[in-house]
Amino acid sequence: MTVLLYLCDVEEGGETKFPLKNTQVTPKKGRAVLFKSTHPDGALDPKSLHGSNPVIKGEKWACNKWYRERPFITQG
Repeated sequence: MTVLLYLCDVEEGGETKFPLKNTQVTPKKGRAVLFKSTHPDGALDPKSLHGSNPVIKGEKWACNKWYRERPFITQG
C-alpha cells in the first residue's frame, strides 16, 4: 500500500490524478491518500496508476510511505 501525505496547501493545481479511476485529489495540508498498488494475488493493479497535475501557483510538498506484505529484495 502507499500513503501519500500532503505537507502544504497548493494555491492552484498539483492534484494527484488516478486516470483509470477517473478521479483526482486536491492537495491540502494534512490530507492523505491511501491506495493499494496490487491485487491480493500480488498482480499489479492498473487502477493504482497515478500522476500529478502541474502546480500552477504555489508549491507542492508531499511525502509517501510504502507498506509491503513481504520483504523487498533487489537483484544485482
